[in-house]
Amino acid sequence: MTPPFDFPLGKLQNVLILSVSAKGGLVNAFVQSKNAGRVIGVDSDPHAPAGLLCHAFHSIPRQDDPACAARIREICSQEHIGLIVPTREADILFLNKIFPNGETPIAASSEACIELCEDKWKTQRWLAERQFPTPPTVTAEEAKRSLPFPEFPLIAKSPTGSGSREVQTIRKPQDLESIPDNWLIQPLLAGKEYTLNTYVDRTGHCTVVIPHLRMATDGGEVSRGITERNPMLIDLARDISESLPGAYGPLTIQVFWDHPTGTLAVTDINPRFGGGYPLAHAAGGHFTEWLLAEAQNISLPQEEPHWQENLIILRYRESLFTTADNQPIVQHQEESSPELSYS
Repeated sequence: MTPPFDFPLGKLQNVLILSVSAKGGLVNAFVQSKNAGRVIGVDSDPHAPAGLLCHAFHSIPRQDDPACAARIREICSQEHIGLIVPTREADILFLNKIFPNGETPIAASSEACIELCEDKWKTQRWLAERQFPTPPTVTAEEAKRSLPFPEFPLIAKSPTGSGSREVQTIRKPQDLESIPDNWLIQPLLAGKEYTLNTYVDRTGHCTVVIPHLRMATDGGEVSRGITERNPMLIDLARDISESLPGAYGPLTIQVFWDHPTGTLAVTDINPRFGGGYPLAHAAGGHFTEWLLAEAQNISLPQEEPHWQENLIILRYRESLFTTADNQPIVQHQEESSPELSYS
């Protein structure tokens, strides 16, 4: 595998990952990063599976609980956190309220970027205004009055849905009646779906774009994919990411590309780590190391890092084991695995 670019890594930094959930691939990427110290996971679910892969895990209150903010600040102090990594858009907005002065670096885009990307209507309008390719889209209210798409099935999406959640297939006109009026209605797009794994540095420069074809999905996340070096998709992602207001760090841009007709359609922009990030990381897109370096004001090289094309990810189900009081049971632990502690 071709190595990515080299740059000074700085001091080891402890990392806090919010809503760690089942994001084991992301946790492992941070654990394996050369400039990461201890990786700390937090989640409102005391049995979040990826917590078992962290050096330490803390169960915290939900974000709508007034005690949550104080608990996160306490953990940051106790664990000497040098970088906070949100994994959901809601985490980013919540963290900005806890650390308004930026005393602890947060791996996140600006609030303006988050608000634009988390609302699919705003995203579609923003893309169309800048002449980026988008699918034909109407509101469910409009579709109920006069359906502009002649063929079924159609796709209905919540304006604030994530992944495959709050997406429904419309197979006949009567199916529209149960869809909320403010949902998006789009034709079923032809072609193949790609995720464009993108990193934007502190200067707003797009460091790298690593496209992967979503060969198979499970629950809205890629279960089988392959990296493809496609200049058209790379240029598209670079133009979008560098045009977004205050984009920073990891982004995923979802695109349908119909090879026979050459038709492109951008469906989503997610300003965070995507579920397929482990593939980009394995290919040479070491976003985790770059975030830790930039948290210490280390500038990244401007040249594009090397990354491996035609690299395939094959995901499979694995099991972790813990006791009822959340003490991890580690089986066949390698010497390089973290020492585990829980609270």
